[in-house]
Amino acid sequence: MKKGLAIAIATGALLGVIASQNPSQAVPLPAQVVTPQPQVQVVAQQQEQNQQNGWDVPDLSKKEADKYSVKPVVGDDGKPVIQVALLLDTSGSMSSLIDQAKTELWSIVNKLGEAKYKGQSPRIEVALYEYGKSTLARDEGYIRQLAPFTHDLDGLSEILFALQTNGGDEYCAWVIRSSMDNLKWKHRQGSLRMIFVAGNEPFDQGPVEVGPVLSEAKKKGILVHPIYCSTGHRSDEVSWESAADLAHTDLKVIDHTRVARIPTTPYDKRINELNSQLNRTYVGYGMEGRAKMVRQEAQDSNMASVSGGAAAERAVTKSSANYSNAEWDLVDKAKAEGGVNNIPASQLPSEMQTMSPKEREAFVAKKATERKQIQEEIQSLNKKRQEYITEHQAQSEEGVTLGKAVIKTVKAQAAEEGFSIE
Repeated sequence: MKKGLAIAIATGALLGVIASQNPSQAVPLPAQVVTPQPQVQVVAQQQEQNQQNGWDVPDLSKKEADKYSVKPVVGDDGKPVIQVALLLDTSGSMSSLIDQAKTELWSIVNKLGEAKYKGQSPRIEVALYEYGKSTLARDEGYIRQLAPFTHDLDGLSEILFALQTNGGDEYCAWVIRSSMDNLKWKHRQGSLRMIFVAGNEPFDQGPVEVGPVLSEAKKKGILVHPIYCSTGHRSDEVSWESAADLAHTDLKVIDHTRVARIPTTPYDKRINELNSQLNRTYVGYGMEGRAKMVRQEAQDSNMASVSGGAAAERAVTKSSANYSNAEWDLVDKAKAEGGVNNIPASQLPSEMQTMSPKEREAFVAKKATERKQIQEEIQSLNKKRQEYITEHQAQSEEGVTLGKAVIKTVKAQAAEEGFSIE
C-alpha cells in the first residue's frame, strides 16, 4: 500500500510539473469550458516603465481597480447605436498592435461619429478585451474584459496606454464567445453590432470550436471581423481566411509592426490651443470630479506625445457629441438633466459651494456657452483640416493599420445595415 501511494504521489507531481511548463496543455477541454461571468475591470499588473515613450501611464498595480474602471452604458434609449467590441491580442509579440490602438482610437471614434441612420446620429459604444497573455487566468482562456460597452473614451484611452504584453496562448473563438455572452448587445433595429478580433497566431487555437461560435454570432446579427496581423506565415493566414468565410465577412490583413501616423496639418496648432481652452470649461463634481479632470489632461498629454496631429484628432472628438461626461462634469450634467441644483453643495467644487442656486445655474450656463463656442471653432477648423489631409495624404504609400482596417470595414458594413458614413 505504501509503495502504491508513493507511485501515485510521484505521478501527480510529474503531471503538475508538465502542466506548469506547458500551460496550454492544462486548459479545460471544450466540454469543460465555463463561460466567464461578466466582469468590469481594468488590467492590474506591474508597469515597469511608467513613462515609456513620454506617455503618462498610470501604475494600475498600485491603484484601486474601481478608480480606473470605466462606467458601462446603462439602459437603452432606443436611439440608433453603433456597438464596437475590440478584442486585442496582448501576447508578447503584439506591443505594436497596442500602440496602433492607442494612437488610432480617436480616429475610429471620429469616423463612427460621422454616421447617420435615418437622419439621426447614432450613439457610439466601444468595448475592449485583451486575450493571449500568460499572466491572465488560464481557466478563463487567457481572456480579460477591460471595458464593457461604454461612452467613457478617456477611460478607454487610459487602459490602452496602461496595457503591457507578454507571451501566451491566443484563443480567438473563446474571446469571441466571451464578448458575445458578456457584453450587453442591443438586438434591435437601428443598431450596428460588430466584433473586431486582431491577432497573429492560428485562429483555431484553443478548446472552443470556431464554427459554432461564428454561426451563433451571425444568427444574433453580430458581425465578426477577423484582423490578421501578418507574420508572413501563410498557414496561419489561411486559418484567419477560413474564419472570415465562416463569419461571412472579409478578412483584413494589417501590418501591426507599422507605426500608426496621424497626418499633421497647418490647423493642428490652433486646434490644440482651443483644446486647452476647452478643458477650462469642465467643472468636476462629486468624488470623481477632480480625478477625472486630471485623467482628461493626462490623455491629452499622451496624444500630444505621439504628435500634434494625434492630439488634434483627440481634440476633434472632444468637440463632438460623442464626448460626454455627465457623471463627473457639471456642464454635461446640466445638459443631460436640465440643471444642477439637485446636486448637494458638498459635492460641488469649493468655489460653487457658497453660491446661491441661481448663481450656480448662471456659472454653469456661462461655462456651457464658452464650451459651445470653442467646440464650434474646432469643428470648423477640422473641416479645413480634413480637406488638407485629403489633398496631401498619399494613401497608396501607407500600410494598413488597425485603425484603418476598422474604419474601412465599418464604412462598408454600415451601408449594408442602413447606416451611412461619408
